[in-house]
Amino acid sequence: MARTPDQPPAPATGRYAWALGFLASIPIPYAGLLIGAIAMIAAYPSARRKVSQVCVDNARHAANWGLTILTVAVVCVIYGFIAVAVYPDDAERGFFPLGIIVVVYFLLALAHLIVVVGGTLTAGKGKVFNPRIAIPYLRAPKD
Repeated sequence: MARTPDQPPAPATGRYAWALGFLASIPIPYAGLLIGAIAMIAAYPSARRKVSQVCVDNARHAANWGLTILTVAVVCVIYGFIAVAVYPDDAERGFFPLGIIVVVYFLLALAHLIVVVGGTLTAGKGKVFNPRIAIPYLRAPKD
C-alpha cells in the first residue's frame, strides 16, 4: 500500500542492509557472493547515523555476516593455493582435495541465501535478526 503525503515515513529497520545480500545472485561464481558480502558491509557506516536502534543493529549483523562470508572466501582461496602447491598433479587424485573448495562454495552460497532471506524478512517486520553462525567482528558500542 502506498504512503500518502500526510503519513509519516516508516522508521528505518535495516532491511536494505540484508537485502543487499541478494546481489550474490549475480551469475558469476564466487564474484557474485563477494559483491553481495561487500555491499552488506558497506551499508553499515550509513546505518550508524540512523535514529532507529533496530536499523543500526540489523546493519551491524548484516555487516558481520558479510565479513564472515569474506573470511570463508579468503580461507578457500588460500586453501586452493596450498592444495595446488602440495598436489600439482591433481588430475590423478580425482575430485578432492581441490573439490573441497567447490563443496564449501555451494554450502556457503546456500547458507548465505537462507540467512539473507531470513534477515530481510525479519528486519522488514521491525525486528533484529542476528545469525548465530556469523563471526561477531563488529560489536555493539558500549554506552
